[in-house]
Amino acid sequence: MSTEEAPGGPTNHTCDRRNTSADGYGEGSDILMVVEAATQYRCARSILEEAFTNQADLEDDDKLDELFHRPRIARYFLLFRGQRAMGAGLIRLNPMMPQSIYVPYIAIRETDRGRLSTRRMKQLFAEFTRKMGARRILIEAENPRCMLLDASFRKERMQRSAMRIYLLQRVLGASFVCDPDQAAAYTKPASDDAQRVRTSLLLGFVPIEPEPASFFNPNRTAITIERYRQLYLELMQLDYGTETLVPSPSQLAARYPAIRDFMTRTNAYREERRWVSLHP
Repeated sequence: MSTEEAPGGPTNHTCDRRNTSADGYGEGSDILMVVEAATQYRCARSILEEAFTNQADLEDDDKLDELFHRPRIARYFLLFRGQRAMGAGLIRLNPMMPQSIYVPYIAIRETDRGRLSTRRMKQLFAEFTRKMGARRILIEAENPRCMLLDASFRKERMQRSAMRIYLLQRVLGASFVCDPDQAAAYTKPASDDAQRVRTSLLLGFVPIEPEPASFFNPNRTAITIERYRQLYLELMQLDYGTETLVPSPSQLAARYPAIRDFMTRTNAYREERRWVSLHP
């Protein structure tokens, strides 16, 4: 999942809660609303595009448009404070695996930072996730440690990545798997080339319902490698599933080298170690 603060100032969209008819999640002036109308979608896309100015960080317009027309497996949402849209995001879901939702993008406009307390944000997303029938949110973030070792990444981008992780931890209560052992490194296909392997990411999860204590070590600084693999597969199945098919682990591994690489490495890893570390 990527999260950015969208720049302030004038925007080229009009998105007023008075112009929407869909019901939202939440009470009072703070509402998380699922996008249904084209005007709402244009507003949401505009907020995302203001935030993610690097083309590598956001799907192209054609892909974003395609997902709007596939509501069984993708939903956009708007976050309102009063009558004004202050944020937007995208959710990947699948009715054939309802236990989780994957949130690849969320953006809060710069002028609205701090207007909602972290407690309120957690409440809105928890209520929304439960009403979707899911028990956890899956997310991703760029790994500052990997970026530090790659000279192609600018210092500013590494700083933004570290801030994203901090915000997702505070705002949503997210936990990220960040084990120093390269055998446990998170890999996924590159969005522009399914045969390429992208490695500069971390897997995050937000339990809406309590996770069994057996998934964590006693001080909750690590989770089991088996649980890590399960969450990884759920996210990949949501990301690459269709309205009629949730790909099996073997189908994912056969099609995507990045997924095959991850499963092979972590299978060997779990023969020697039980735990993978969480980000502090």
